[in-house]
Amino acid sequence: MRGDRVLLLALFVRGCAISTDPTRCTEEARAGMALTLRDATTGRPVSVGARIIARDGEYSESTEFNVNGTYPLAFERRGAYEVTVEHPGYRPWVRIGIQVTGDACHVTTIFITADLEPRA
Repeated sequence: MRGDRVLLLALFVRGCAISTDPTRCTEEARAGMALTLRDATTGRPVSVGARIIARDGEYSESTEFNVNGTYPLAFERRGAYEVTVEHPGYRPWVRIGIQVTGDACHVTTIFITADLEPRA
């Protein structure tokens, strides 16, 4: 009888370790991309006055808002993006095929540095 209780207890404990919900996600929203802008000539940060546009098919998002010099975009949105940076005094910067992926819960943030060429 004691052996049955030990077996039953072992099965109960093992059952508790097995979760029916394998994914536990946080409620935060993560940026798919974080762009940092630099002057290609001096290497110094460029942050004031830029406009960033991210496109994925029919979807388009733009921002002029930056956090400590970094522009976050594509919050919790996977896709293949074309990114354009517009800034007075600099030539437009464009990159295509930027892939934002993720796991079951969130996107994986891609950190991008855009070296902006000054206008002549």
